Amino acid sequence: MAKVFIFLFAMIPLSALCKTVPLLESSVTENGTTRTYILEAPATIVSQSPVFDIFKDSPPVSISQAAQWSIEVYSDYFGEEAWGIDSITLDNIPSREYRDRWFYKVNVRGSKYFAVAVLMDGSVFVSKVRE
Repeated sequence: MAKVFIFLFAMIPLSALCKTVPLLESSVTENGTTRTYILEAPATIVSQSPVFDIFKDSPPVSISQAAQWSIEVYSDYFGEEAWGIDSITLDNIPSREYRDRWFYKVNVRGSKYFAVAVLMDGSVFVSKVRE
C-alpha cells in the first residue's frame, strides 16, 4: 500500500492536496548544480503514526525493514537497482505538534541521489527536488 501512495503523489506536490508536515530539507551539489531535496508527509498520516518513547520502547518499524523498503522504492521509482544504503538516521518529526513521532531518513545509494522517509506506521515518502 505504501508504494501506491508514493506514486500517487509523485507528480503532484503534497502541499497542493493537503496540509503537509516538513520532515527534512537538504542540499546536494552535483556537477556544479545545487539541488534542494525536500521530504514531507501529509499531516493526516503523520498524526496517525505511532508515538513511542525512545528511552523505553523499540521503534515500531525496524531499521532493516526501513532499509529494505527504501531499496525497493528506489528500484520501483527509477527502474534500476539501488547500490545500497549510504545512511539511516532516526529523527523525530521537526514540528512542535508532532515532536513525539519519529521517522527514519534513509539515503539510498544508486546512480541518482535519493532520500526516503519511513514513518513508524510503515508509510514511505520520497524526496522531491526544488532547484
